[in-house]
Amino acid sequence: MADNKKENKNPLDEYMNERVPFMAFKDNDKYKDDLIVIVNGKTWQIQRGVTVMIPRFVYLAIEQAERQRAAAAMHSQELENQYRKRENRLI
Repeated sequence: MADNKKENKNPLDEYMNERVPFMAFKDNDKYKDDLIVIVNGKTWQIQRGVTVMIPRFVYLAIEQAERQRAAAAMHSQELENQYRKRENRLI
């Protein structure tokens, strides 16, 4: 029965669980501690500055978080610029 389960594995699951290389940026300031990633209640602790093999779905979660962080920073900058343009009218 266990062998039957392995044979019927979903190709998408296999793709998402495939291990891919990843190296988290490391410096001696903000990015010196390990990277903690939590996906669906499972936690991964990823050492920075070292290439490690992680499941593709964990890599995709990291990538999505980076895109979201960049979008949030751009939005914040836009709001700050709008405020500065209107600031003179407020005083």
